[in-house]
This record gives sequence, structure tokens and C-alpha cells, in this order.
Amino acid sequence: MEVEHLAPTDQLVYLNEEIYPILDTLESPMIVIGGQAVAYWLAYYGIDQDLEEHIGLQATSYDIDYCGKKEDFQKLTSIWGVDFETPDIDHNTPELGRSILLNSMKEIKDHKGSLYLDFFEYLFHSKQEPNVVDLLQLPAGFSKIDFENNRLEQHTVEFLFPEQFNLEPHSKLRILNPIGCLKSRMKNLFELSHTKNPEVELVRIKLLLPAIEMFLTEQLQEKGYREFRKPFDLLMQIAKTKQGFKLDVDHQVSLAGFINHFADVQGERLPKELLSKEIPRWMEGYDKRRKGLYIAAMG
Repeated sequence: MEVEHLAPTDQLVYLNEEIYPILDTLESPMIVIGGQAVAYWLAYYGIDQDLEEHIGLQATSYDIDYCGKKEDFQKLTSIWGVDFETPDIDHNTPELGRSILLNSMKEIKDHKGSLYLDFFEYLFHSKQEPNVVDLLQLPAGFSKIDFENNRLEQHTVEFLFPEQFNLEPHSKLRILNPIGCLKSRMKNLFELSHTKNPEVELVRIKLLLPAIEMFLTEQLQEKGYREFRKPFDLLMQIAKTKQGFKLDVDHQVSLAGFINHFADVQGERLPKELLSKEIPRWMEGYDKRRKGLYIAAMG
């Protein structure tokens, strides 16, 4: 028998709505990371609407991940009415803690009768298990400095609620932007030995590319060239990392090709200096390194 339940992305939005009144009390921003950040952008730009069912399931994340300070997260769990658990000292995990979405009566938390279920267990095993919210110190591929000052704005944006919530963005509630998501997924794909489904990571990376194009276009049109350069420069940096070249050579997903495509499409809005000098010089360096890596791999 089907029970009323919330989709994973809806769970994220309603949890964020609950904590909105106390955001001013947080010491540092709380940042949505992980697969839910990817799913958020696919939904935000409507990309998820056109996916075949099996691809949509690969793009969907079930648990919810934040990064931030433990003391701030404990304030959130208090508002949600759930317990906060810290990992055992001998438990090798990147988590600072987690909350299983059970209320004080040890029943699955709900929103107006719709349950916060573990979507995977319900969909594939017909089990009614509570979803989990994890707190991590940092997402994969990031260092502490990535969330400081200008680099915080380069990797994240303020979380945007759907219009019907009538809630303005808040500086203490943020989410990885699509390029920040890309950076983290690439780390998962290439460098984390515990990655269970590399195929899923590759699918998510490919799905992020149209979201990145829409995000960069939005930044350019609405915030201007100067603000646009922050995430665009980040993308150019990621493309020239070891992971960026491996993505191109091993999986035929070329971030350099994407950058060229974006420059062609948005050429009328971009400075001539960028189009005629900076990007060609950048591409020359990229092609030279790529050729060298390809020859080394073949040799």
C-alpha cells in the first residue's frame, strides 16, 4: 500500500523552510552539498523533466548532506525535532554527525502527513525507513579555503526557494553551484576508492553540463561580466586539473570543448579580448597538455 511521502528534493526544501527563522543565529553558512545539490539544479532548470526513468533514478540522491559547523547544525536538528548523532571515534567517516529523521516519538518525521522516507528503501524494497541528514566538514574535492571570502561566492550561491514559499535568499543558507557540484563529482569519480557506482557519478557529471550552461548564462545576463567570471574562471581551472584531463581522455567529456561551445553561443555578450586572445591562449595550453597526456598513456 502506497503511503504519502516527500520526494527527496521536496524534503530538502521543507527542511530548509523550517530552519529559515533561525538562520541569523548561525555562526557560519550552512551549505547544501552532495547528490541533493545536483538534483536541486537539475530540478531548478527543468532538466529532470526530460530524463528517461533510469537516468532520472541515477540522478536522484536520497539522503541529504550539508557542510558547516557542528554547533550550527545542532541548532537545525533542534528545529527539526530530531536527534543528532556523532560517529564513533573508530568509525572512519568524513561525517561530523548525522540526524535520522525520527521525531521524539521515534516515528518517521512528516510534513502535513507526508513522510520523510528513505526514498531508495521505499522505491526498491518497499520499506518505510526514515531518511538521513548528514553533516560533513567539507564536500569531496574541497578544502577549507574554498568556502572563505570570494571563493565561497565562486563555489556556492544562496539557496533559492520555490516562489510559492515567499522566502528571500539568505546568506547563511547556501548550496554548491553547478560548477562546485562538478568539482565534487569529479573527485568522487577519480580519487575516492569507496565510490560505489562510478557510472552514476559519470551520469551526474554529464547531466550537470546543461545546468552549468544555464547557470553561467544566468550569471552573465543578470549579474554582469565581472560576477560571471568567478564561476567561469573556476570551470577553466577545473578543466586543466588532472581530473579534468582524465574526464576528457578516458570518458570523452571535454570541459574545454564545453568552454568553447559556451563562448560561441554567448559571443555577443562577451568581451572581444576574452574571445580573441584569452580563450585561444588557454585552449592552446590545454591542447598541448592533453596531447602530452595522450601520448604518455599510449606509450
